[in-house]
Amino acid sequence: MLTSSLGRMGAIAAALVMLALPAPAQTPGAVPLGQVRTVDGHVRRPGPDGAPVPLVRQLVLLHRVGQDRAGPLDSVHTDAAGAYHFTYKTSGAPDAVYFASTRYSGIAYFTAPLEAQHVSGTDGDIIVYDTTSRGITLHLAGRHIVVSAPDANGLRDVAEVYDLSNDSTRTLIARDSVTPLWTAPLPAGAQSPAVNGGDVAPGAVSFTGNEVRLFAPVGPGIRQLAVAYQLAASAFPLSLPVGGSGMLEVLLEESSATPTLAGLKPQASISAQGRAFKRYLAQDIPDGAVLRIAVNAVSDRTRTRDIAAIALAMALIMGAALLLALRRRRRAGDAAAGGTHTGPAPVAPVAPVLLHATPLEQARFELARLDAAHARAGDGDETAAERYRVDRAALEARIARALAEERGTP
Repeated sequence: MLTSSLGRMGAIAAALVMLALPAPAQTPGAVPLGQVRTVDGHVRRPGPDGAPVPLVRQLVLLHRVGQDRAGPLDSVHTDAAGAYHFTYKTSGAPDAVYFASTRYSGIAYFTAPLEAQHVSGTDGDIIVYDTTSRGITLHLAGRHIVVSAPDANGLRDVAEVYDLSNDSTRTLIARDSVTPLWTAPLPAGAQSPAVNGGDVAPGAVSFTGNEVRLFAPVGPGIRQLAVAYQLAASAFPLSLPVGGSGMLEVLLEESSATPTLAGLKPQASISAQGRAFKRYLAQDIPDGAVLRIAVNAVSDRTRTRDIAAIALAMALIMGAALLLALRRRRRAGDAAAGGTHTGPAPVAPVAPVLLHATPLEQARFELARLDAAHARAGDGDETAAERYRVDRAALEARIARALAEERGTP
């Protein structure tokens, strides 16, 4: 159950904070060079009854992404059964990642990285979804808030990560360029708001009138939107509307900071590299609830950065537990209904920020680094933007595969 999953997270929270702080990237495992490989898969979409429907004559691309170069290697159209096949040879830098992709209704979908010499079955399959701009409401499955100690100027870094859940079997897209899919309020006086990591690119979010406005397509499953900003001392005591969230996590760096919210329970504190965070959790936040954070006068200590990375690291493990709990709940519901299948369970790639651990954690860490570098550099020219999109897609595919392996999904 979700409650027990949350309880187990306290033991690894400190490690996550440590992992969220800057550290050198690891070297990915080497790919055998000159190896002839094959991949066989199908491109399908959920039908009206949830059963997969093959897509005929659907263009599928084979990609290679490495430190030396990145780009498509081959392309093919699916046959009458929605099947495709590639034969290719590994080459170049040994860190290269290979994967297949297709575009459906303007949205790109990817396989997991093609790591075996002969890939087939679910590892080669691509599930796409119809798109819609109406009839779907995004739910706030979780929210994570981190407030730093003040700097010498009295500014506190604040990071928020929203776990947005699309419970349908369609990808939700914006109706137009001025109507967002989802919005959230920013506190009055929020300075320099920006997207920092997560599953959403900076260009797909705007900050207008103290409001976060999301325009990026949101596919079935859970997507994480990570936002960072600064608040002056005058903004405290801080009041944040948090109603309607399935779970809430709060991390406070100052020992004197005090959160107030019905049902918010203290957890084991987190310490790493001289930094300490008090941690609190709550579940099933009612509509209209407001979190209040009070602090003492600004101290003379200087806070360090990376608050957004810490928020994202914590949100990762919480999001993974939430996804597992939702899947268990769905399976239990299907069993209670006599095994009736009402549609495919959404698969949610969960994003970044860990290293020195499992393949899943490594891929997440690399994705966080990629997003941070892209945010610093900006969109740049079209070549750089395309490289970023391809690199990010490859990392998301690695994460999806690692999640499936850890859960024992066939």
